[in-house]
Amino acid sequence: MVIIKNMNHVLKDIQLEKDNVFSNYSSSFPISEKLIETIVSFVKK
Repeated sequence: MVIIKNMNHVLKDIQLEKDNVFSNYSSSFPISEKLIETIVSFVKK
């Protein structure tokens, strides 16, 4: 199990709590890079 800091429930990286809801429907928030790294690392095992 991995806990990724600043990643919300839609897998996006947010820095401010007020952006949490806005990130649900905005494409301006990227998917967490740490999530991508973690998935790639897992798949390579």
